[in-house]
Amino acid sequence: MVKIDELNLFNERSDQELKKAKAIKQSMEKNFDTVLKQEALFQEQNKEKQALILQLNKDIEEQKPKLERVIKQCSRLSREIQSLKKTKTETQEERDIDLRELKSFSRTIDKLLADVLEANPDLTTPFQMHFQQSNLELPTIASAGGSQSSRSPSTQSSLPSTRSPKGLVAKSSETCVGDLTYSDHCCWVALL
Repeated sequence: MVKIDELNLFNERSDQELKKAKAIKQSMEKNFDTVLKQEALFQEQNKEKQALILQLNKDIEEQKPKLERVIKQCSRLSREIQSLKKTKTETQEERDIDLRELKSFSRTIDKLLADVLEANPDLTTPFQMHFQQSNLELPTIASAGGSQSSRSPSTQSSLPSTRSPKGLVAKSSETCVGDLTYSDHCCWVALL
């Protein structure tokens, strides 16, 4: 009788352990299915984003010749204006355009940098260190969209005249190093 009781007790324990194992297995299978569905969803989203990136890159490539034509046309028109005015220096309008382009570029870079730092807070400390070495303030979300201070016409004439974004990066960093009051945030490109 004792052996039968022990056997029944053993069978009950085995049944309970088997039920627990089945429940764990079902839970793991359910979790695995969920993970597989999420992976498929992420892969689909990744494919869509890759297709979008390819399309945007194609659009950019299609716009490059147009941009080059416009830059050449602006340069030609600028030379014509200078020859009509019989001067080799920039016109006030050209300086204003350059200033607006530089300010717009600076705001774009500030916003981009603020977005990157918001998405990756661990980068904030190294960026702060680089900015502090140049006595600059790290742009924040609030200051990235803020307005830039205006300058007098005499200082506007000292700004570089260029239409290309690469030129703006290099020359804006020179302007920032020499004149920190214009835009304290445009120098971050030069720091990296």
